[in-house]
Amino acid sequence: HTLTGVHGEVTYSFVKITEKISQIFCLNVLTGEISTSANLDYEDSSFYELGVEARDGPGLRDRAKVLITILDVNDNVPEVVVTSGSRTIAESAPPGTVIALFQVFDRDSGLNGLVTCSIPRSLPFELEKSVGNYYRLVTNAALDREEVFLYNITVTATDKGTPPLSTETIISLNVADTNDNPPTFPHSSYSVYVLENNPRGASIFSVNALDPDVDQNAQVSYSLAEDTLQGAPLSSYVSINSDTGILYALRSFDYEQLRDLQLWETAHL
Repeated sequence: HTLTGVHGEVTYSFVKITEKISQIFCLNVLTGEISTSANLDYEDSSFYELGVEARDGPGLRDRAKVLITILDVNDNVPEVVVTSGSRTIAESAPPGTVIALFQVFDRDSGLNGLVTCSIPRSLPFELEKSVGNYYRLVTNAALDREEVFLYNITVTATDKGTPPLSTETIISLNVADTNDNPPTFPHSSYSVYVLENNPRGASIFSVNALDPDVDQNAQVSYSLAEDTLQGAPLSSYVSINSDTGILYALRSFDYEQLRDLQLWETAHL
């Protein structure tokens, strides 16, 4: 027969649950409805087991287990952690030189936690998939500091969730100079006119060679090629400052005796 009145009134309660579960789920003592009282996080716990007891007025009771499975949603962006790498690379480094090693993480599961990485194709670098979720950033072309001395490489990590989430990490790389450019004169030849009877030691011309390298690799020194003129060494007629490239007359020239003077000047590091 069916119980009625006080004997048929059933109340519900949790049994043997942890304090953490009691803060996440609540139970309606009259209807037995279980609801959430806090936000669920799949990454914190993907499964819960609840013990529920039903009791009638006279004290008869029964117990049941309620198993709750939490489904993952794509709510975590990928993370990129650079584990090793150099902030400077020589411009002479060959293609295939490793710039950085980094690892990607995504706390989600399944496709939501599956991450791919990419960098702009216009850069002389590429990504190589390593073991696990590691990537290597390597050069794939020759570098030239005189063209680009600093790269800010944007690594984009994207998961395969719906919708996909992504994050960007910038790896900065300085290109160090190597001595790969010889100094050059703006012109292959120069014509200089000097009035006769000039004072000895007078400055008669200045040349300047250009070197696109930097620091010590761009420090140019100057010298004159050895030669003779009218039986005398060329170095007795003119001299050059090795640091500045300024030419000096060591004699007072006489137009009637010397009308033309040719010399080779060398710029070197």
